[in-house]
Amino acid sequence: MENAKHIQVWNECLQFIKNNTPEAVYEKWFKPVRALSLIGSTLTIEVLSDEHMRQLESDRLIDILAAALKKVLGDSVKLMYNVRVVGGSFVTIPHQNGKWPTNRPVPFPIQRNSKDEAVIPNPFIIPGYRSFTLIPSLIPSTLLKIS
Repeated sequence: MENAKHIQVWNECLQFIKNNTPEAVYEKWFKPVRALSLIGSTLTIEVLSDEHMRQLESDRLIDILAAALKKVLGDSVKLMYNVRVVGGSFVTIPHQNGKWPTNRPVPFPIQRNSKDEAVIPNPFIIPGYRSFTLIPSLIPSTLLKIS
């Protein structure tokens, strides 16, 4: 019985969604989704692609999905996506609340010279490393341009 609990829960969610969304939206975005597991109050669902997951997380669909999950599982519900990737394998991603991770800005150090002018340091110079001399005989002759 425990093995079928996730399917029963997802079917209840689908029924709620079907009753509260246009049929075309339900058929395209919710019907293809399968429930994989229910551990505690964490439901894992399988989506067809990263784009499918992003659509479910969009402002227009996440509200109805969240309402269905809360109605069936309560306020402490958590959602995980199992996303199909290249080759038929899967990767599991937690629900993002519509906020996708982005790269944080990295501070770029700008130094000042004696004239108080901004000097951008060479990004290829790594502090603490000593300079070295490249021995030309170690470079294949096809890479050397001898004039």
